[in-house]
Amino acid sequence: MAALSNQNGTWVVEEDVDLTNFGLNDLDLTDGSWTLIDINSGIQSAAIEDKAVKITTNVIAQGNINQANSTSYYAPRWFTLLKDENGNQITQNDNYILIVTQQAQSSSNPPAFGLAVGTALNPYLTGTNAETNQCFTAGAVLNDTNANNTHFSQQVIGLGSAIGSNKLTTSSVNRTVLNFNGKNGSISVVASSTSNNSTARADIPAQGFQTGSQDVYLQVGLASRYASTSCASGQIIKQIIQYKVIKLGN
Repeated sequence: MAALSNQNGTWVVEEDVDLTNFGLNDLDLTDGSWTLIDINSGIQSAAIEDKAVKITTNVIAQGNINQANSTSYYAPRWFTLLKDENGNQITQNDNYILIVTQQAQSSSNPPAFGLAVGTALNPYLTGTNAETNQCFTAGAVLNDTNANNTHFSQQVIGLGSAIGSNKLTTSSVNRTVLNFNGKNGSISVVASSTSNNSTARADIPAQGFQTGSQDVYLQVGLASRYASTSCASGQIIKQIIQYKVIKLGN
């Protein structure tokens, strides 16, 4: 059944939204809408390959990129304003659900890094500022070791962090759900499968300033399971990433 929607003053006929089967948006860091901050020049290139986000690294020395929940998170991060399907900006005053899926892909010479995907309030904070003031709340899929295309780990990042399974494979789809309501929230990750039927889930309270009405950003940041991680030039991270934000009423 068709429906009418008002798009910038013009009525458009389009298909009804099927509330029982939400489609997800492909995440494309190359579409021109993303800003990259790369303090230590860790990124050589970003591309889309076979529907996957493909990140090629420069040399990253041990300690140059700390873990995503660290007070000194120096990692490269891409960010764009988080908007609902009608193009409305999401702010702290909104109640919403963010859904993100990540599926790791085999790549050439992968580093012991991965990608954290979620929301941030202050993504521009850099250097020695209290980086947790970014308010980065995310789910992550991480390669545990260099040159490992077999097992990946999942992590949820919020008020602290929690590791789920470290036995995700390229067939595992990791789903992150951030439920934000009344300036409070929770975030959880759960994977569709693991290599050994291990418990593939984790959840913690979401970060969130309790006052203010700031814009919310969608952020993708380089992340690792260990603070001592390093990598060489030309190593590659590949993940198929999709997302959907659902704005809710009171």
